[in-house]
Order: sequence, then structure tokens, then C-alpha cells
Amino acid sequence: MEPQPLFTVGTRMYSNGKYIGEFFDNIRHGKGVFYFSSGDKYDGDWFNGSANGKGSLIYKSGSRYDGEWVNGSMEGHGIFYWKTGDKYDGFWKNDLKEGKGIMYYEGGDKYDGEWKNGFIHGKGIFYYVSGSKYDGYWNKGKKNGKGTFYYNDGGMYDGEWKNDKRDGKGIMIFANGGKYDGEWKGDLMNGKGTYFFQNGEVFQGVWVYGKPEGNCNNKDTENEGQSVDSDFWGNNQFDDMIF
Repeated sequence: MEPQPLFTVGTRMYSNGKYIGEFFDNIRHGKGVFYFSSGDKYDGDWFNGSANGKGSLIYKSGSRYDGEWVNGSMEGHGIFYWKTGDKYDGFWKNDLKEGKGIMYYEGGDKYDGEWKNGFIHGKGIFYYVSGSKYDGYWNKGKKNGKGTFYYNDGGMYDGEWKNDKRDGKGIMIFANGGKYDGEWKGDLMNGKGTYFFQNGEVFQGVWVYGKPEGNCNNKDTENEGQSVDSDFWGNNQFDDMIF
């Protein structure tokens, strides 16, 4: 008759620390606590020698993870508390933030949305402590694709982004009541665009690095458009625009 596997409870020393808890056939299995030589501690479920199920990893530094584990890695839903005061509540894969999750930053900012490989990635909303808000798409932690930024002064940009900057086609509504509808490059109006002034005047033309350039059309709500040369744009008409 072959010997049957045994469930036992005990203490065993390893090269990287000490385990106190349950064993199955001399393998860590069930409930147990592992005290790492580094000063970290894992307290939770084990399966076939690895952290599996629910458990807490308490770091010597003061940070902490409470949540689900698969084969020794943070995977599934979990909450990570950094010693700095930051906190992430969401999903993980292979020890990295992955899927839906909310990040609370110590300074008061908050991100609620998708993550991939530890980065803000996909669709999500970033709430700034200043009162501003971005609602749109991200790529590896930077605004990329379509998105809307609500400024704390009442302004708003709705359009395309690239590497955290307004880039592509977009509409900017300024706090002073003006509006620009057109092309952007590197966070500046660049390319074809139209500016609508609060007083009803409309300027259409080409923009270069935030300033109108060349021949443009100057229209108002009552009169026909007239051609305006580059000398017109040299009189600081747009110096009061806020970005």
C-alpha cells in the first residue's frame, strides 16, 4: 500500500526566508505566512508551493498589497497601498496593473479607467486636483487618440491627442468665449483652422505654431468676408488667447 499524502502544519526554513503554515505532502499548501529575509511578509493562501488565492503582501518599506494571487504573482482584483499615500484599486496581471482600475494619487489627482502592462492605457478619465479633467484615450500613460479636456477656468478642448499634446483635428473653446476649430500640432494651432470671436467675428486661414499666417478671410455676422493679408495678423489680435 502506497503512503498517502499528508496535510500537516509546521515551520520550515528556506534560503529566502521562513514559512509557518499548512503543508500538503511537504509542499506549502493551504493557509500560511512567509517571512522573507528582506523583511517583507506574505500572509494568505497557498497552492502547490506558490501564493494562490487571496493574500496580503506587506513590504518592509510600509507599502502593502491586499488581493488575489495566481502562481506567486498579483493577478485578479487587488488593492495596493503605497507608503507615499498613493492607492490603486483594480485588476492586476503578472504583478502589473491590467484591466479596469482606479488610482488615487497622494496629491489629490485620480484616474479611473483602463490599464495595460502597468500603464494607463485605453479609455479613462483623469481628475486633476486643480479641477481640470481629461476624458478620453491613453497610450502608455499619455493622452493619445480622441479625448476631451475640461479646463478649470471653463475652457474645453475636444479632439485628437498625441503624446499628451493636442495634435490633429480639434475644437478649443476658450474661457474668454472664443472658439477655434481646426488643426493642431504639438499643442499649438497649426494648419487650417477657423477662430470664432466672442463678438461674432470669424477668421479662417492657416495657422503656424499658434499664430495665423498668410492670407485669411475675416468675416462677421453681418458683412461679407474680405481678404486679409499677413500684415493684419501682426497687430496682436490673438495675443490674449489662453491655452
